[in-house]
Parts: sequence; C-alpha cells; structure tokens
Amino acid sequence: MDYIKIIFGFFLSIGFGSSQPVEVSKIPTFVCETRMSDLTECRFHEMILREPEVHFRIKTKGARDDEIKKISFDNSSNIHTFPRNFCGRFPNLEVIYANRLSIQELKDNALTGCRQLQSMSFSVNNLKRINARAFAGLSHLQELYVADNKLEVLDPEVFRILTNLRILSLNGNQLRTFPTTVMQNLRNVEELKLFNNKLTKLNAQEMIKYMPKLKILYIADNEFSCKEVVDEMLPIFRENGVTPGGLSVGTEKRDDRLQRIEWIHCYP
Repeated sequence: MDYIKIIFGFFLSIGFGSSQPVEVSKIPTFVCETRMSDLTECRFHEMILREPEVHFRIKTKGARDDEIKKISFDNSSNIHTFPRNFCGRFPNLEVIYANRLSIQELKDNALTGCRQLQSMSFSVNNLKRINARAFAGLSHLQELYVADNKLEVLDPEVFRILTNLRILSLNGNQLRTFPTTVMQNLRNVEELKLFNNKLTKLNAQEMIKYMPKLKILYIADNEFSCKEVVDEMLPIFRENGVTPGGLSVGTEKRDDRLQRIEWIHCYP
C-alpha cells in the first residue's frame, strides 16, 4: 500500500520539483484565490518554498486555471528560488507580481510556459543572479521590473529573447557596468531605469546606436564623473531625443564631493 502511495505522489508532483517520488501526504498544496471583482486575477497566500527543488501542488479557487491572467503573492509568502514550470498551470497568464518574496535566483527556463506574459515584476527581492535563459519563451513580454535587488552583473544573453520589451527597471541594484553586449538585446526598449546603482561609466553613443527607441533614461544616483556627464552623456542624449529623468532616491550614502548636474549625480 505504501508503495502505491509513493508512485501516486510521483505523478502528482511532475512539473513542480525534482523527478524523485514523494509521498502524497508530504506534498504541500498552495491555493491561488481569485478576487470577487476580477475573476481573472488570483493571489497566493503563505506560499513558502525555501528549497530550490521541491514538490508542491497548486489549486485555483474561484476560476479555472486557463482563465487566470494575473498572479500575485501576499507578504507572508517566501520563495528563495522561483520554481521551474510554474506557468505550466496558467497558459493565458499575462502579469506576474512576485515582489518581496526573498527570491535569490532565477534559473534557466524558470518561466517556461508563460508565453502570453506581458508584464512581470521581481522587485524588492534578494536576486544576485539571473541566469542567461531565465526568460526563455517570453517573447511577448513588454515590461520587466527587477528593481531593488542585489544584482552586480548582467549576463550578456539575459534579455536576448525579450524582443518586444519596452520598459526595463533595474534601479536599486549594485550594477557597476551596463555593457554594450546587454544594450544590443534591448532594441525596442523605450524607458530604462538605472538610477541608484554603482555605475561609473555609461557609453551614451553605444546606447543610442543599439537602443534606437529609447526615450526616457533614469540614471540619477550613480558614480559618474562630472566631466563625462557634461562633455559626453548629456549632449549625446539631448541630440538624440533621450530625456535623462529624475527619480533621485537621496545622496546620504555619498561623500561631500558629490555634485548634481540636472538629474545626474556626479563627482568632479
């Protein structure tokens, strides 16, 4: 009898963890509840996943899985590694709000199955790494928010598949560079937020070349030299119709030498 239970547990857990058999009684179930005012949106309560590969089940309350277009998580949820194949249950999902979940990593193919996804937010987490193929299959994505994390570098290929991306938010991280290899995959981005990082240089000419649709650029609170800002960045951006926006978050972490030219903080 125990053998039968174990085999049954294996089939229930496919797609939400490793391929090792697990007894059904030990598999946690998380419920996504819809709102009365909008049955296409559901919210997970107390979804706790602290291990990278764990078996779990999902139930949707109030609507069918294929009717769900927007998913969010409450503040009591905690997910260290966003589970692979999560989107397999929600084929028509368009929006994911996965903020404040303590997520540390987005693995390759983490969002496979979310082929209709248009907007996604992983802000205010503990992300230190986004694997090169984390966004594989998300060719319809238009908005990506990964603000207020711990990213220091970006894989050159991480945005390659996001050919329709229009808004990209990377503010509040620890990025020291924004290389050309990253810019090359952002040809349709119109709004880019890079403020409150640790950037010391930004190749404005290359940015204009590889990001021809860029209109709004937020780069306050970085570590540029004032000479570069005045002689290179601002003239190039103005000439090409790019507005360096504000959204300064304060300068308390900077030293007394810091100056501000328009909305760009810099060092003499």
